[in-house]
Amino acid sequence: MHTICSVLCFLLWMTLLSPIGSAEWNCKKHNHFRLNPLANLKLMNIARKSVGLGELSGSDGKSHTEHVKYVESVFAVAHGVALYNISGVPMSYVRIYKAANNDILENLNNIHYQAIRHKVLRYMYGNVATSEDGLRYWVQSVWHRYSVPSFTFVREPLSHFSSGFREYLSRCPGDVPGASPIITKHFVRTAILGILTNNVSQCGNEAYSMAHVFPMSGVLRPYLNIHFIGHLEKFAEDWKGVENMYNISLPLNTSLGSHESSHDVHGVNAAVRDLFDSEPGFLQAVCALLYYDFECFEYILPESCQHLKKEDWMT
Repeated sequence: MHTICSVLCFLLWMTLLSPIGSAEWNCKKHNHFRLNPLANLKLMNIARKSVGLGELSGSDGKSHTEHVKYVESVFAVAHGVALYNISGVPMSYVRIYKAANNDILENLNNIHYQAIRHKVLRYMYGNVATSEDGLRYWVQSVWHRYSVPSFTFVREPLSHFSSGFREYLSRCPGDVPGASPIITKHFVRTAILGILTNNVSQCGNEAYSMAHVFPMSGVLRPYLNIHFIGHLEKFAEDWKGVENMYNISLPLNTSLGSHESSHDVHGVNAAVRDLFDSEPGFLQAVCALLYYDFECFEYILPESCQHLKKEDWMT
């Protein structure tokens, strides 16, 4: 009887809940570009141009459709949604890998509690349409039906890139050349060129690992209504914002969620800095790939990347 009451109360709470106003994206004026595959293809070509590559074309043996599909797999990665019922309060966390994702998931699981639905649907290599359609269906049929307020967390884009690169290497240690675990700028250079040429690492079953470096802004879908965006740089403060939104206490256990890639055992940070300092074209290429992250989440582009705001791809 108690269980039935709990379920009914939960459904009633979700039905009566008034949505908390949608987040005001700084990139709203650009969002129609982000959602336009052809505009994203132009942005990819700007990134390629920064390192001396020509535009994607049929000369590499791939069709225009294949190029567009790959570019979308870079710009529109979505890592899934976790839906919780914590003490009768429905919550929805839109996952972004390498932005405290593990910490948040393990803390929410530890607090009670019980995830009533935990769906991971990736929009990337080889299964683009299926994953996207599945995420859209699940969101529209479950999430919007009950108007569950949602949140996510982001971090400074270049920091996210380096963290994602560490994650890739932790999953694909066989990709590290030589006997030393420490990589050089040349390894990072090759990996970035791989992203720009649709030639990313395919290490075993972890081919999606390189997606950890892809843009966070892939979670911005027209049917995903994210009510609160926190920033990793002020996590404690913004976590209180999450608590205020749900009007619930969500104590954090900082011992949870630690990842092997949290430790820079391969010297990724130094290698990335070395490459960007010595070959600024690669910094500009990564800025182009992460342009929407800078715009959407209100981070400042490096000085050498400011030209992106004036590129004709937005016209």
